[in-house]
Amino acid sequence: MRACGHRTVTSASPAAIAACLGGLHVGSVVRIQLLGGISVETDGRPATGAAAQPRRLALLAAVACAGEAGIRRERLVALFWPDADEERGRAALKQALYALRRDLGGDSVIVGQQVLQLDPESAACDVVEFRAALAAGRLERAAELYGGPLLDGFRLPNAEAFDRWLEDERRGLARTYAETLDRLAAETTRRGDVVAAVRWWRALAAHDPLSAHAAVGLMEALAAAGDVGAALRHARVHATLLAHELDLPPDEGVAALEARLRSTATATHSTATLATATLATATRVPSEHEAATDVQPSTTAIAASIARRRPWRLSAVLVLAVLATIAAGAQVLRHSSADAATPVLAVGRITAYRADSATTELAAPLADMLATNLARTPGLRVISSARMYTVLRDAGGGSTPDALAAAGRRAGATELVEGTLTPAGGALRLDLRRVDLATGRIVAAGTVVGRDPFALVDSGTAKLVGSFGRAAPVGPVAAVTTRSVVAYRLYAEGIRRAFHDGDWPGAQRLFDAAAREDSTFAMAVWWAALLTPGPAAERAARFDRAIQLADHTTERERLVVRANWATYASSPMMRVYADSLLARYPDEVEGHLYMGIALRFADEYAAAIPQLERAVVMDSAHVRDVGRPECYACQATLALSDTYLLMDSLDAAEQAIRRWIRLDPRSARAWRHLSGVLEMAGRGDRALDAWRTASTLDPTNAAEETDHMAEHWLRARQYARVRAVLEQPLQGGNADQMIGALWWLGLSERQQGQVAAALRTARRLRALSTETSTTLPGEGALLEAQMLMDAGQYRASAALYDSIGRGQRPFGAVSNYARNRSWMLAHAADALALAGDTAAVARLVDSVAYWGRQSILGRDQRMHHHVRGLLLAARGDDEGAVREFRAAMRSPNLGYARTNYALALALLRLHRPLEAVRVLQPLFHAPVENSNTYLSLTEVHALLSRAWAAAGNADSAAAHRRVVTEDWAHADAAYTASTNARRTAAATR
Repeated sequence: MRACGHRTVTSASPAAIAACLGGLHVGSVVRIQLLGGISVETDGRPATGAAAQPRRLALLAAVACAGEAGIRRERLVALFWPDADEERGRAALKQALYALRRDLGGDSVIVGQQVLQLDPESAACDVVEFRAALAAGRLERAAELYGGPLLDGFRLPNAEAFDRWLEDERRGLARTYAETLDRLAAETTRRGDVVAAVRWWRALAAHDPLSAHAAVGLMEALAAAGDVGAALRHARVHATLLAHELDLPPDEGVAALEARLRSTATATHSTATLATATLATATRVPSEHEAATDVQPSTTAIAASIARRRPWRLSAVLVLAVLATIAAGAQVLRHSSADAATPVLAVGRITAYRADSATTELAAPLADMLATNLARTPGLRVISSARMYTVLRDAGGGSTPDALAAAGRRAGATELVEGTLTPAGGALRLDLRRVDLATGRIVAAGTVVGRDPFALVDSGTAKLVGSFGRAAPVGPVAAVTTRSVVAYRLYAEGIRRAFHDGDWPGAQRLFDAAAREDSTFAMAVWWAALLTPGPAAERAARFDRAIQLADHTTERERLVVRANWATYASSPMMRVYADSLLARYPDEVEGHLYMGIALRFADEYAAAIPQLERAVVMDSAHVRDVGRPECYACQATLALSDTYLLMDSLDAAEQAIRRWIRLDPRSARAWRHLSGVLEMAGRGDRALDAWRTASTLDPTNAAEETDHMAEHWLRARQYARVRAVLEQPLQGGNADQMIGALWWLGLSERQQGQVAAALRTARRLRALSTETSTTLPGEGALLEAQMLMDAGQYRASAALYDSIGRGQRPFGAVSNYARNRSWMLAHAADALALAGDTAAVARLVDSVAYWGRQSILGRDQRMHHHVRGLLLAARGDDEGAVREFRAAMRSPNLGYARTNYALALALLRLHRPLEAVRVLQPLFHAPVENSNTYLSLTEVHALLSRAWAAAGNADSAAAHRRVVTEDWAHADAAYTASTNARRTAAATR
């Protein structure tokens, strides 16, 4: 035994020893997070049982927030059981405390008799630590601990007293946090620490976006750090918020500071440029620890605070778009503040001094090659050629020196590199100069001579980076591009044709030609793959080749290629690549786009939104580029809309697409997507109008027309019209059209309960798919596997799902195989659960978890919870099943519909019918063929009828029952009988 403060600790007490060695809370058994949400962990794992139930979670939060002072039992009874008499209230509290103590690991967590509190040696809470840090004067630590509003997003129904307590506590903590940020900002400003000052003023402005005091402080700090442009941008952000939120004009103090900064911007920038070396040594660079603990404001929390003030004024899209600007500014600051002295270069025009054809043909690719090679230099940031072409095109084209300088400034560059190419005997001479974009003066100049463009670029790069006191990149530029002058010239012209002229078909021909000239030229191969039309398998083969060559490119190009590949391959590495792109190249759009998509894939929706908004802003000028496959703004807008759909926020999803339409009213793709959103929102007539607009703009896509109209009438339950739409492709369509028509016919028959007919249709579909090989492996059998389940052939269904899950996929990475494998095994588990084979279901749990971990999709990573839920439900543990099914849900409406269904059944067995209703209703806000392929909408109506009846709402129950009666008027008698019997047994056992 040995002493630890006032305690004696035995060697057999690891938690206590860890606390002794590391401080009071290190090694605590229970960890309670209340700021920014709510979570409870025991021994590093999420708590279960009572500690996961809303009312008892709220009770635990109230005790935790009381700190050392504790909270009286009478106060807790008043908060949570205000309508109960004294005896029943005290009994309810006693029972809740017993359950909490039991599931949190013992009586030592919540201590006291009449006054209750957390035991600080057994439990840690961020609210308590936040207040303790303030009391100790550790302001930065306190700011780090504040993760957002108290219990953000937590709701306890029918608990007005608790709601009032929560609002008071939340408001008090938020006010304390704001005061802490204000003190930190003021102190760092006073001592001249411009990096830290910007950090804390930005955090304060994010916490209270409407505060003129915070806006002025941030603008002054940014100006002091030499970033006047960011200060001016924040003035516009603040004015926009005031106008839309409060109908107020810009604040006088903010406007006056904006005018003053604007009038002195040029002089300030010049001074900052001349004093770069001094500033680099005078500015304190944050330590590694400080960088890791940098306070980044929560976009969701800011949006929520604005919405609480006046929610009817500001749309979610506008709030998040404005706040994305703040968040993006914080992202850029992390790089710019730490590297305040790092120049940002743009490569302008290389002019052929003598206008002979040979020299002229070399000049344009030389500029692109130079930008590529300079970007390899550690410590330099270089605007890519594609980005420069993009900005030039936004400004109306042109390649004059003035236009190039303006484009460089807009792209974020501080200097422009220009050059002149001249024949020199049997060699080439390249005169280079660095131009300061703020003053227009030449900072440095030099001359190099070489026998070919590659030698010129290597020598020119060494000359330029030497003027910054840096070492040239390792290895020649040819090692990361090509050794063929012809191939590079074709490639560079392809980049110009694509990003400057918008001629994507012409660019594809050039990239193909470059790849033929040099089959090892990675970027030419990649662009040729990206633009390849036709079957996915052909594109996949080209992508595989590009990935094999990716090591022979620059770092940025390698990251872009791999991030793009990872989206197709469902690889968890996508987030790693996106994070590296953001960190190294914050001025380029790809990092923001791929990070947004990766976060959406991982179900981190609130975090995805600002990244996607930033990508839309950076590339919005190109939504009009018809035929452009890499319209980043288009991809980001679609991903943004899909993110809102996953959150069941259909209005926000619609607004995102309508913004795209405002930018490009002639985009058939945007109108089609809008039609889909309107369908999910139940606005069928408006959806048809949007679809007709899309068809007028692009009348060539007959297959999509058939799919959309079939889904529209199927959602409307107009089955005769569904068959009429499918008649032509079934009778005279090509193989692809017939496959699509058979798919919709099978879904229609299935929704009408005509399972035998649907099974015959599914087998026709599978046979045709196998014969023509026009679909991905296994997709032709998917409908048959589901129809076998509906027909009661559970083991045959499970076997077919297992077989589909073993099929190889295009982009044959393990992660893509894993995505398919985990998803299909979950369906097999459903079939086996219906067969009553719990042993087989139990064997699948670990397999689904194993494969799910290797996919980037949050759906796949969660799916093992669904299988565990099936197992627990079969064993009669409905409380456990509910927890597992909730853990499996990635979205209320766009997840796996059978999870919603199984969860609703468990809730009905627990006599919680209204919760079952809330779980089922969002399923109508999804495409008919989404995960509703695995559960017909008629089945949803049938279970909703039962849930409403159990809740005592006879009218709603009758309305849903009428739908079932109408839809199953001609259903297979055996199917409806078995389905009704199975549903009744499952809901009541």
